[in-house]
Amino acid sequence: MDTGLVRFDSISMVLLGLFGVGHCLGMCGPLVVAFPARVGGYTAHLWYHLGRVVTYILVGAVMGAVGGAIGGLGVVAHLQVGLGGVAAIFLLIFGLARIGLIREPKLLLSANPAGLPGFGKVRRVAGSGRPIGMLPLGLVLGLLPCGLSYAA
Repeated sequence: MDTGLVRFDSISMVLLGLFGVGHCLGMCGPLVVAFPARVGGYTAHLWYHLGRVVTYILVGAVMGAVGGAIGGLGVVAHLQVGLGGVAAIFLLIFGLARIGLIREPKLLLSANPAGLPGFGKVRRVAGSGRPIGMLPLGLVLGLLPCGLSYAA
């Protein structure tokens, strides 16, 4: 393994963390404090973060398995370029819609989370006032998109 590449990756992750801390404090900080604080105590925070960590572990394991399965096929670079192109098109469309040049697409942006299977139960358990009720909320909120995590 090329140690220069490993060093570059490590430095990149440190810089990403340092420069991203303001975003995390402003965007995620209020979520992390507000939801478990409704229940009170450190126990609610522990359950909430356990849910998030479990979600990250599961998503990472699935992505690692997919990467391992297709890694030997020699298509990873082509897949990355293709998915990057699709993401760029979506970002362009959403950006143009945000500044009013085109109508906003009614794709997933108009989806109501209350219609998702199991969402009502998660909402009831999280609102139960018990610290363990924060676990399902952490599991679900672990799926929130985070550009910094995706970049890492």
